[in-house]
Amino acid sequence: FTFDALENWDFTVSLNNDDASYQEETCDFDIVFDGEQSGGAGFSDTETISNTVTTGEWIASTEPGDDNISPIADSYDDQDDGDDNHGTSSELKVRSKSGEENKRAFIRFDFLFPAGVAIESADLKLFLDNAPSVDRTYAVARSLSSWTETGITWDNQPAVESPSTATVSTGTTNNVWRSWDVLNDVGGFVAGTFSNYGWSIFDTVENSDTDREGKFTS
Repeated sequence: FTFDALENWDFTVSLNNDDASYQEETCDFDIVFDGEQSGGAGFSDTETISNTVTTGEWIASTEPGDDNISPIADSYDDQDDGDDNHGTSSELKVRSKSGEENKRAFIRFDFLFPAGVAIESADLKLFLDNAPSVDRTYAVARSLSSWTETGITWDNQPAVESPSTATVSTGTTNNVWRSWDVLNDVGGFVAGTFSNYGWSIFDTVENSDTDREGKFTS
């Protein structure tokens, strides 16, 4: 574009991730201005402006609270489409069906508590907007390796801890909350006892002869 007069430019640098590892880090970068006389003839010049930005500390709270819990990712895997990803779906599907047509959901939260916080209780609550036609038992089990919302598939899903963390009966009523006690897992995540790779939610008896599927809100 062409300058008609002197201008003041403001640049804003921001992070798209609030992971604690980005605190108090420094980034050096250059902005390079390359200009020439209008029409491409005559005077030209290149100027490099060096810049440094430093992040601060954003975990300032010393009291536990909902602000310290952040959803990171969720998806579901479909055995019938083993290499398909469903990270953008508005639903988390769990299904038991024979013929290699089971489905499992995955979900992960970040826990940004200050060091030394003791977790006294922790429940994972999901909204069951479409219940299976008969009562099923859904388990929550801690994932044992990393996965991403837009990358996880049935074929590459992580292994999960056995035995599972907790189970719950789905019932057959739509639009209800279902809750699992995940105190031990969250306490371990916060204390650093084991890595936080979230959980898998699955039917404890897969490969049902009759299609039994439940859907949670993403």
